[in-house]
Amino acid sequence: MATTGAAPTRRERGKTQKREQIFEAARTLFRAHDFDEVTTQQIADTADVAVGTLFRYVQTKDELLLMVGNEMIRTRLREDMAERLAGLDADADAVSQICHLLEPLIQVSVRHPANFSNYYLCIFFTPAGEHRAQALEHLAMLEARIGQLL
Repeated sequence: MATTGAAPTRRERGKTQKREQIFEAARTLFRAHDFDEVTTQQIADTADVAVGTLFRYVQTKDELLLMVGNEMIRTRLREDMAERLAGLDADADAVSQICHLLEPLIQVSVRHPANFSNYYLCIFFTPAGEHRAQALEHLAMLEARIGQLL
């Protein structure tokens, strides 16, 4: 067992590597295919892990979609929100600012409408868990920012 501040053990590094492989496989497949077309077996095969191993890291395919969607929102929306709004004309009305803020989400929803809508279905209907909590946190942050603009 690793102690606080100690370098991760080989086992911990292996678990992190597998988690990253699974995430990358899910991201790749969800970018190329609709949610309903992707199976957990395909994700496991692409990640080069057994299906049983995949289910040690996530409980459902919904959870994988939440992981991928959360990462997209974090990188496309959260990290550049201040930059996106700073690039706007200071006299822009609230509607223009909100549209500019939401543009990355709109672009994704146009490219992958089935996955985008399934992501939101997963937020509302997936049992509580780490990835759902992160998604709700992203939505709360977005809602608060829109409220500030209004």
